[in-house]
Amino acid sequence: MTTQQLDTPTAIDHYGRLFDQLADRLPGAALPWLTELRATAMARFAATGFPTTRDEAWHYTSLAPVERVAFAPPGAQCIGLDGDDLAPYLLAPEADARLVFVNGRLAPSLCHLSSLSAGVRAAGLAEAVEQWPEAVARHLGRLLPADDPIAALNTAFAGDGALLFVEAGADGGTIELLFLTTAATTTPPLFAAPRNLLVLGANSRATVVESHLALGTTTAFSDPATEIDLGDGARLDYLRLVHEPGAFHTGTVAATQTRDSRLHAHLLALGGRICRTDLATRLAGPGAEARLAGLALAGGRDHLDLTTRIDHAAVATRSREQVRQIVAGRGRGCFSGLVHVHPGAQQTDARLANANLLLSDRAEADTRPQLLIYADDVKCSHGATVGRLDDEALFYLRARGVDEQEARQLLTTAFAAEATTTIADPALRRAVGERTTARLVELLAEG
Repeated sequence: MTTQQLDTPTAIDHYGRLFDQLADRLPGAALPWLTELRATAMARFAATGFPTTRDEAWHYTSLAPVERVAFAPPGAQCIGLDGDDLAPYLLAPEADARLVFVNGRLAPSLCHLSSLSAGVRAAGLAEAVEQWPEAVARHLGRLLPADDPIAALNTAFAGDGALLFVEAGADGGTIELLFLTTAATTTPPLFAAPRNLLVLGANSRATVVESHLALGTTTAFSDPATEIDLGDGARLDYLRLVHEPGAFHTGTVAATQTRDSRLHAHLLALGGRICRTDLATRLAGPGAEARLAGLALAGGRDHLDLTTRIDHAAVATRSREQVRQIVAGRGRGCFSGLVHVHPGAQQTDARLANANLLLSDRAEADTRPQLLIYADDVKCSHGATVGRLDDEALFYLRARGVDEQEARQLLTTAFAAEATTTIADPALRRAVGERTTARLVELLAEG
C-alpha cells in the first residue's frame, strides 16, 4: 500500500477540506448548536494546527509523523466480526451493557444493552443526538480544554461515540466501551474521532471500562475524547486501556467533580507507535476526591505518553496519583503530572508519585511531576524515580532456586501490579492482570 504523504504546512488544509466535505453529513448536522460547536472547534484547530514540541505540554512527544500522512474517516462500514469474535478483546465479559465501535463507528450487531438498570441510558452519539438532543446539548463540549488543538480536532469530526446518562441515585453497573481498529489496508489510512460523554447524577455510581485496541498492526490515527461529569456524591470507577501497535493515538479525558464525588481512574497503555493519553479532572466541590493510577508498558519503538492534571478548586479536596512505566527495547515512556491547588482551596491533600523501570540500555523514560500551590493550608507531595531491576532482589531469588528469566518476570510483574491492585472489581482486576502479564513477557524478551 502506498501512503499519501503531506507536507507539514498542508496538514491544516487537509483536515479543513475533510471538514468541508463531511460537516453536513455528520450526525446532528441539522442541530444549530452542534453545527456551531463543530465549526468553532475546526476554526480553533486551523488557527494552530497540530501541537509541536515547542509547546510545553507536548515537550516529550512530536506529532510530526501524524502530520505527514493523509488520514481520513472510513467510507462504508465493513465490520467482518460477530459476537463470538469479541471474546479475546473483552475486559468485562459479564458487563451489564456494552457498546462496540469498529473504526470509530457504532456496530449495533455487536452491542449489548438489554440489561441496563432503571435510570440508566446508553447509546451511540449518532442515536443520542436524535433521541435526547436537549440532554446532549447540556453537556457535550463543556469540559474539553478550549486551547487544545487535539481536543478541537475531535470535536470537529466527532460523529459517533458512547453516551451514558445515570440518573440521581441510580446504579449504572458495569458498562464496557470497546473501540476496535481493523483497517489494516485502508486507502487512505484511517482517521477516527469518537466522542464519549459520561454523566452521573447525584449519588449515582457506575463502572466504565473503555478499551482502544488494534486488530493487528495498522497505520491509523485515533483521536478519541471522553467528557465526565460527576454530580454531588457520584462515584465513577473508570478504566481506560490502549493497545494499538503501529498506530497513532491521542486520547483526551476531561472530568469535573462536584461536592463529595469520587473518581477512581486507571489508565493503561500497552503499546503504540505514538500513544498519548491526556487526563484532566477539576475538583470543583468540597470533599471531592480523585484517585488516578497509570501503567505504561513500552517496547520496540513504542512511544507512550501519559499527561495528567488535577485541579483542586474547592476546600477539603483529596487526590492520590501513582504512575508506573516499564520500558524495554528502544521504547520511550513519558509522564507529565501537574497538581494545581487554586487560591482558596484550603485543606487540600494531594500526593503524586511516578516510578520508572528500564529493561534495556536503549530504553528511555522521561518524568515531570509538578506542584502548583496557591493556598497555605495544604498537604502536598510529589516524587519520581528511574532505575533498573534491583540486583539484590534478583540475587535473592536466584539464590533460592529461581532461574533468571522467572526472577525478572516476578519482579517486573510485582512492579506493574502496584498500579492495578487498586481496581475494585476482582474480575476486572484479574483480566487486566492477565493482559499486562502477557505484555510483560514480550517486553522481557526484548530486554
